[in-house]
Amino acid sequence: MRRDCTPPPVRATVPAVKEVLYHLFRLTLWQWLRWKYRVRILDQPPRGRTPLVVVSNHVNFWDPFLISFALRRPVSFVAADGNFRSRPMRFLMTLAGQVPKAKGRTDMQSIRLLQDLVRGGRAIAVFPEGQRTWDGEPREILPGIEKLVKLLRAPVMAVQLQGAYRSLPRWSRRGRRGVLEIHFRLLSPDERSREGITRAIRFSEDQWQARRQVRYVGPGRAEELETLLFHCHRCGSWDTLVSTGSTLSCSSCGATAFLTAAGTFRDHPLPTVASWHRRQMQALGEDLALEAPRSLPCIAREVRVLTGYRTRPLTLRGEAAVTLGTTELEISIPGRERWSIPVQEIQGINVQYTRQLEFYFRGTLFVLRMQRRSDGAYRFEQSILFLQDLYRHR
Repeated sequence: MRRDCTPPPVRATVPAVKEVLYHLFRLTLWQWLRWKYRVRILDQPPRGRTPLVVVSNHVNFWDPFLISFALRRPVSFVAADGNFRSRPMRFLMTLAGQVPKAKGRTDMQSIRLLQDLVRGGRAIAVFPEGQRTWDGEPREILPGIEKLVKLLRAPVMAVQLQGAYRSLPRWSRRGRRGVLEIHFRLLSPDERSREGITRAIRFSEDQWQARRQVRYVGPGRAEELETLLFHCHRCGSWDTLVSTGSTLSCSSCGATAFLTAAGTFRDHPLPTVASWHRRQMQALGEDLALEAPRSLPCIAREVRVLTGYRTRPLTLRGEAAVTLGTTELEISIPGRERWSIPVQEIQGINVQYTRQLEFYFRGTLFVLRMQRRSDGAYRFEQSILFLQDLYRHR
């Protein structure tokens, strides 16, 4: 049996130290965030230190900080256990009261820890969508969120972060200065169902932006967009898109798309990142359903392979070539190691950060760090999920 190296319980954190750090960051980081992204709090959140469960859409790297600072109290967030693997990050995340959770896997230890925090009068927060949106559109909430909320037995606060996606898209490393609004609303007991939580946090950035027409100013607006978009709308080629500055181009047919400050493509049949992404996912699904799909194999030639388990420090195995076919994921470290992993046996697959693909295979965590923009971790994740779904329905 594996010994889990989960960080010390949050309740062991020295409260006084945590409070001092929170107020220090609120005096410094909060002021910078408010200036950088023009943050506006449109609803007055409740005061006091009573138990509270926060549910929110998840669109921006800074979401936990924005919510906690706007609430004027420390909030313990459920965070991916990948954030706890290095010693410095483990120390900081534990000190901040964050709760580690394995993505795509049931974690009773985390649930018990959340119950302890709420019983102690703390505010805790979860992102029901599970991870940040890639295209600004809402994701389906994870199963069992309504059961967790009921189990915690505390008032529930819904948060909508509006304009946060265009302020810092998941696929980009560059922030843009526009408008970021935070809305708070206490949910009644009748609204704490799966449908009620979905309605409370559901938010479409494109629909909001169509009404508001906010300019998001910053350099290199399209840079690294190929980590999300990998299908040319004009010639149908896969993995041929390249970003430069505010332009996304196809190296196969020469088609170009210019991303404006409003976050839309100028004079383009697919006017938004979300509409392009939807068409891409439709094309991927249709192609993978064919007997000989054009979109496979997916190949990444410069990938650092690491293995571990949950929050244990990772072991670097080497640099590999990774190939995804219709039945197996091949990982080959020249002259050293080779894995042939059946697609159907891959569990808990997710993209951590932007270029890091993580999954479990027979109890071992595999972490694939893509070194090039064109080697899309997101492309691999979505292709594997599509293939797994096809196998389940055959």
